[in-house]
Amino acid sequence: MRKGTKRCLILKRKIAKRFYIIDVKIVFMNKIKGILFFLGICCILISCAKGYHQFVVNYQFHSADGKPEYSDLDYWAANPYKKNVSDSLPEALVKNFKPDSSADVFFIYPITYTDQTFPFGLNASIDNAELNARTDYTAILNQASIFNGAGRVFSPRYRQTNYWCYFPKKC
Repeated sequence: MRKGTKRCLILKRKIAKRFYIIDVKIVFMNKIKGILFFLGICCILISCAKGYHQFVVNYQFHSADGKPEYSDLDYWAANPYKKNVSDSLPEALVKNFKPDSSADVFFIYPITYTDQTFPFGLNASIDNAELNARTDYTAILNQASIFNGAGRVFSPRYRQTNYWCYFPKKC
C-alpha cells in the first residue's frame, strides 16, 4: 500500500469516527430533550391536578343577596388580616423574611372559572366553595404570594364570568 493511500484511509477513519461521535451526541441529546419534555409535561399535569378539592370544606360561607360583603374577610382571597395561602413564602425565604408594609398590593387574580360545561351558568356565585378553593390554591398561592416581599397583599373575591364566554362560539 502506498504512503498516500494509507494516510487517506487513516484520515477517512478519523472523519468517520468524528461523525460517529457527533451522531452519538445528537442521539443522546435528542433522548435528553425527550426526557426533559416528558418531565415538563408531567410537572404541568401534576400542577394542574385538582388538589384544591380537599380544601373546599373551608369555604362554607353564603351571601344573602349574592353580592360580596367586603367587610367580611371571607370575601377576600388575600388579606393581611387573615391567615391564608397568600401568606405563603418559598422555603428559602422564610428565615430571612421581613414583612414590608410601606405599600399595599391590590391583586386581581385571573379567571379560574374555566369549565367548558358551564356548571354554574355564565357567572359563578361569589360564595361557590369549589371555585373559591380553586382560586386560592392556584392563582393566589402561585401568583399573589410573590408580592409578600413588596407589601401587604389584598385580593377581593369577585363574581367570575366563565373564561369561555370571551369566545362567542363556545358560549
